[in-house]
Amino acid sequence: MDSSSEDLAIARAVHHLRGQFPGVSPDLVESLVAEVHARYGNCKIRDFVPLFVERRAREQLHKGLGGTVFQA
Repeated sequence: MDSSSEDLAIARAVHHLRGQFPGVSPDLVESLVAEVHARYGNCKIRDFVPLFVERRAREQLHKGLGGTVFQA
């Protein structure tokens, strides 16, 4: 997967998650996805990174925004 395809897939993930969690600020969803995506920065095989990012971000949103990006 090239970087532009990955960026598009990540943008779709943000869109999906915003729709699934309408009570959460869109900026917070985007920040969480960016944080999770950054964790996969060193992966050499990129094909499934967007899928993993969306799943992990969804898990964190289901846990009540337990990601570090949301701690005050």
